[in-house]
Amino acid sequence: MLDEKRDRPRRKRGCRQEELTALEEELGAIRLALRQAEGKFNTASDPQLVEAAVFEIKSLQARHAYLLRSIKEELAVAHAAPCPRDGADPAGSL
Repeated sequence: MLDEKRDRPRRKRGCRQEELTALEEELGAIRLALRQAEGKFNTASDPQLVEAAVFEIKSLQARHAYLLRSIKEELAVAHAAPCPRDGADPAGSL
């Protein structure tokens, strides 16, 4: 389903646009899932279903917070180490 950070391959610093795009897409999916879970909570009448919806919402909120932190980290790395231009030496010329 959703990739965990530990399951993703480590990437070198530099151009990280693909990683950032993937995180943003996953964040959008989490936001949709949160709205759906909130809908389940609002329509549930059985106490066990209400409890299950609460746990689902809490889990999605934790994942949402994780993704926001990851996106901020990716943006910080992207600003600290700009992507090399096509054909340019990533280490720079001396």
